[in-house]
Amino acid sequence: MLLSCETSQILGWCCFHSSRHGLRSVRQGTRLVTLRYQQRVPAKPRYLRNAHTFGEHARSRMDVLEPARLLEAYRRSIPDWETLRHKGAAGRVAVVGGCLEYTGAPYLAAMSATRAGADLAYIFCAVEAAFPLKTYAPDLIVIPAYSSRPLASLQPSDSVHSSEPAAVDLFVSWLPRMHAVCFGPGLGRDPGVLATVQELLVRALKHPVPVVIDADALFLLSQFGPRHTGTALATTLEERRNATADRGSSSNRIAPIVVTPNAVETRRLLESFQIRSPQEWVRHVLAPGDVMLEKGETDRIHAVCDEAHEPEPSCVTVDCAECGSPRRCGGQGDILSGILATSLAWMGFQGESASALVAAVGASTLTRRASRAAFGAKYRAMTATDVLEQVGPVFHAFETESSS
Repeated sequence: MLLSCETSQILGWCCFHSSRHGLRSVRQGTRLVTLRYQQRVPAKPRYLRNAHTFGEHARSRMDVLEPARLLEAYRRSIPDWETLRHKGAAGRVAVVGGCLEYTGAPYLAAMSATRAGADLAYIFCAVEAAFPLKTYAPDLIVIPAYSSRPLASLQPSDSVHSSEPAAVDLFVSWLPRMHAVCFGPGLGRDPGVLATVQELLVRALKHPVPVVIDADALFLLSQFGPRHTGTALATTLEERRNATADRGSSSNRIAPIVVTPNAVETRRLLESFQIRSPQEWVRHVLAPGDVMLEKGETDRIHAVCDEAHEPEPSCVTVDCAECGSPRRCGGQGDILSGILATSLAWMGFQGESASALVAAVGASTLTRRASRAAFGAKYRAMTATDVLEQVGPVFHAFETESSS
């Protein structure tokens, strides 16, 4: 079988990678082929040899992972106007982040959540960041929850007693109202803040609410995660993996986690856990239904799967090669996190299992479209706020376009 490929032809393709068999699959029209994992699609037209078709089981699985099907599933998750009869029906999203130095990141994350369609966005931030955030936009509900006052250097073995109990109690009182929580934008690395947010993250993971872990919350994960046994976060993540058998039970529902590292953050996570690949990382750290959205020139979305015929969880990888913009201004990752939080909230309304993969594909695609539209209008002058302005129009175009 021979297949001619050009770079321009693969925008929007969905690639499938098997963590078990080391194969890479690409779908072109109605033909499904597999390539050796190490082989990349060439930049210039060339024939790819030694390709073969999947069996019927794998073919049916790939049909589900086809880009058009994933985006159509995402489109169906958008709440219908007939169901939006009260404030909050389209989603209440919380962002945990913001410190004296970084106030733009939580603003962009929260505002992108509302521009994507969430009714209400809350920011739980440092006291020092609350006043600037309140002046940015009247649409946001800003709650000063903790202080970034210096504390003694925090070690991974320290207990969560270094956290601020008042901040934990405040967050827990609001948590049942939220449909999704995003940790990390503008969080900073103050030891006292990290101790407090570790406890907030633990509480959120024990609650049936989807969680996005981004930015400095990923640093927190690398410092207090499963490799550091004895920490509250490590224990909670281990409990989630052990509860896989009860995942489908409504009485013991485990909401998904989506981590969103960039290239540097991905490398830090792999090094801190002494793991070689993102696929291996998600299988060892996350639970079935959880996702890593690895940001880059092509966003790679790794989802943990747990099928009855498999002895242990496997990893499915989907590549989102939607064309974005060449401008790499700061803040675009925060916008992605906010859109993703809203998307996870909507998926929660659908009650679908393992739907975080669909949410991640949709959020990645639409963030890239918004970035492309902003670059088309501003070129080198494009900033994250320009991308934010395009989120609404891009979502409307996506929602109303034909699925054919």
